[in-house]
Amino acid sequence: RLFNVPPPSSNDPVAYKDYASKQSPPSSFFELQQDCLASVQQALKDNVPLMEVEFPPLPASVLELDDVSAYDVAQANLELATTFAKGLVSSGSRKSVAILLPDESEYRIAMETLKGKTATATSSETTSAWKPVEQIEPGVCVSSLRRSEEGDDRFIKPEQTFLNLFGMGGN
Repeated sequence: RLFNVPPPSSNDPVAYKDYASKQSPPSSFFELQQDCLASVQQALKDNVPLMEVEFPPLPASVLELDDVSAYDVAQANLELATTFAKGLVSSGSRKSVAILLPDESEYRIAMETLKGKTATATSSETTSAWKPVEQIEPGVCVSSLRRSEEGDDRFIKPEQTFLNLFGMGGN
């Protein structure tokens, strides 16, 4: 195996794909984010306008621990996504990046955690602080894919019930 050989130019997609397919998996989350960032930047050069980037939130050894909750996993995933988005904005690839969470509930939990609110906040405090899109860093905003219309305070929402039947509802 050769060492200290630079990768082929990303302008040659065939050679670059062949090179990338021979690389070993990333050994750290930093390396993982750098690989993701390079991949997204290449996709943007190729005029791909909309992308979904997924990566593991925590190492498997941590996920197997008994005291790791779903909130810990969601928070770690949001932190990775935020760091990735900041890298994309600071590299000049994009002026802004949106991190989309599946539904309002996950969005509210993420915003409470990011803003340092405690879990004991009353529902009126949480409701009054609700914004459909929140800028968390320069050029990085968080929102949810599925949200209720403003002023819709119905307890039962037929459209959500329909989506829940197919496993796509979040509330």
